[in-house]
Amino acid sequence: MICGESFQEGIVLTKKFTHQERADMIGATGTTVTEVISDFKRRGYLKYESGKITIIDAEKLASLIGIYER
Repeated sequence: MICGESFQEGIVLTKKFTHQERADMIGATGTTVTEVISDFKRRGYLKYESGKITIIDAEKLASLIGIYER
C-alpha cells in the first residue's frame, strides 16, 4: 500500500520506512534498496531527501517496473 499525496512536484510518500523495513517488505536486502533508490534518483524518477521520497515521474517508474494503468 502506498501512502502519499499528490503535489505539483510529484507524489510525496507520507509514510516513512527505513531501508531495512522496505527491504523486508519486498524480500531484498537493505543494500539492494539503497542501490535501487540511488539508481532511481539518478534516472530522475524520484527524490529522496531526509527520509522522504517524492516520486517525480510516476509514468516512467511504473513502466520500468511493469505496472501499467488500465
